Amino acid sequence: RSLANHLRDYMPQCLLKDIDTGFVKGFITHLRKQPYLKSDFTIHGYYRLLNVTHNKAVKKGLILSNPCSLLDTDEKPHKPTSLRTYLTLEELKRLIRTDCVCPEVKKAFLFCCFCGLRISDLTALRWEDMQKEGNDKFRLQIIQRKTKEAIYLPLSEEAIKYLPARENENDNDRLGLIFHLPSLTIICQVLKGWTLAAGIKNKKVTFHVSRHTFATLSLALGIDLYTVCKLLGHKNIISTQVYAKIIDASKRQAIDRFNGVLDA
Repeated sequence: RSLANHLRDYMPQCLLKDIDTGFVKGFITHLRKQPYLKSDFTIHGYYRLLNVTHNKAVKKGLILSNPCSLLDTDEKPHKPTSLRTYLTLEELKRLIRTDCVCPEVKKAFLFCCFCGLRISDLTALRWEDMQKEGNDKFRLQIIQRKTKEAIYLPLSEEAIKYLPARENENDNDRLGLIFHLPSLTIICQVLKGWTLAAGIKNKKVTFHVSRHTFATLSLALGIDLYTVCKLLGHKNIISTQVYAKIIDASKRQAIDRFNGVLDA
């Protein structure tokens, strides 16, 4: 509805067949001139939705081609690279040592810090999704909720530590789910109190931070970018490269500590 309102403001009367690359470029300029649309994320979101809409129109035979696809790369609004909040190894150790009012949330969060699952996949995770590999080794085999892609995820010993005890293999009443978590609102409240109790006050820790933590720790421990990409279930390694930049920035900060150490 918001996109439709912006299109009406830009050109109140226009037929679908009249929308060409000039229209799209003019509309992007129109969005950038709006004083209340200061975020590049918002402008990129409107452009992306316009692009999707025209792709659907092409599939339905309403237009021959999508004018958005004819724009040069530098003419399109780009989604800014967002900052990734993650926990350092020391912060993770502090969380492990700190009690949490909801032990189930603590177990689930730490489990994801060591395997990188999204919360949507975690809450749907069932005992039957775990497969045994050799002696005391396990892996997960799931279809990701977000991408609909299959992922085979080996579990480390650290991840397995935070799996809850399996009460009953034939417990149909609980649907065979591994984790039984409260609502997302309550999870956020629990995480906030837990992280503050652990002395982590300069970071807003959501559940997704566990996934970022897994990615950055994996790269810091020397796991190659391609493998981390597969472990996270990314379709494109470009998504994973964001974490590599974080590690590079951390290396720079570490090296900068040498500056001036020999000054008199």
